[in-house]
Amino acid sequence: MNFTVYVTLTGEITSTITGTLATAELNKEASESVIAGTYDDELYWINPSNSTAELKEDYTIDALPIPCTARIEDIEYSITSQPTFEFDSPGDYEIEIDAGPAYLRKVFNVS
Repeated sequence: MNFTVYVTLTGEITSTITGTLATAELNKEASESVIAGTYDDELYWINPSNSTAELKEDYTIDALPIPCTARIEDIEYSITSQPTFEFDSPGDYEIEIDAGPAYLRKVFNVS
């Protein structure tokens, strides 16, 4: 049987273990929990309030989940309100957004 290991406080999936529940419990960290089944960490997170797997939420560049972190040209920006992205030089820019385990990690290309 397969088990998904996740960070108990945040619901972030860290690994999948094949074996018995006892094997999974022995191989997890103290700050982690285990649920039965296999869940892709890019698509799912574990809701810590009820220990169930849920699809990560999608969003657009115009409606980012707040708070989040934006990475532009290897610099991280903490976002606490809906931003407007403006650049000094014309060109194409890649904006990577990380809003935590409940949301998809996405990359937007802005011109």
